[in-house]
Amino acid sequence: MNYFENMLGVLGQCVTLLVQTQPVLFGFTLLAGVILAALCWWGATHYSRLFNLTFQITRLHQVLCAGAALLTLVFCVFFVSLKFTRQIAQQAIEEWTKKVSDVYWQRGVEIKLFYAIKATGAEDFTNFPGPVGWGAWNTPVNAPSSRHLMASVPANEALHLFRSNNPYLSHVLSLPNRMPDAPIVSDVNEFFARTPTVAYSSGRAIQLTGVEIKSRLDPETPKAVLYARLILTGFFLLAQAIPFLWIGFAAYRDLQVRV
Repeated sequence: MNYFENMLGVLGQCVTLLVQTQPVLFGFTLLAGVILAALCWWGATHYSRLFNLTFQITRLHQVLCAGAALLTLVFCVFFVSLKFTRQIAQQAIEEWTKKVSDVYWQRGVEIKLFYAIKATGAEDFTNFPGPVGWGAWNTPVNAPSSRHLMASVPANEALHLFRSNNPYLSHVLSLPNRMPDAPIVSDVNEFFARTPTVAYSSGRAIQLTGVEIKSRLDPETPKAVLYARLILTGFFLLAQAIPFLWIGFAAYRDLQVRV
């Protein structure tokens, strides 16, 4: 899923929640949006007269003004509905939590982890055959580099899963490109300090990774509304600049011709 696809999906979910849970507020938002859209259309069609009284806008300019007005109406609805961004973000986190708990996803990570540690050559794999079918296997993690991989591989696979499914929300929630793996490394070291002869389960690392990432995501959700509205406002202003600059440039050129 790409960034804009995810953003439109979140906006659609927010508008749906606004209509379903607060229809009165949605009605007032539409009314305010229509009024602001009318003001936007009037401003776009008349502001060129501030420096060129004789300029007449063309049909193309009328279309651009209508587009600016429609964009204003849509912006108002989206801006108010983004109050539900926090709720949408929490739902996305819960869905991601279920995915990282899925046995198929976890098994794929465990296989990747096994071969990543084996590729370092830091461990003796004589008594550790590779994964076959759905049979159980263990991965040696005696070397410090292996313990680091035991932490970093699940953490970054889980992080990649959330970022790939929610690129827009990852931006809104200020999700880092890589997760700090210190908590998992610490757990691996503590585990071997207590039970040095028992193999450390990669499933344990994956579970701890999910808890760690979720604990970092949850506190960010209150900021989601503010960040989402700032991003939306930025796109809105950029889009509005097109008709206003186009008409302004045309009026300026017309003024130069007349002079």
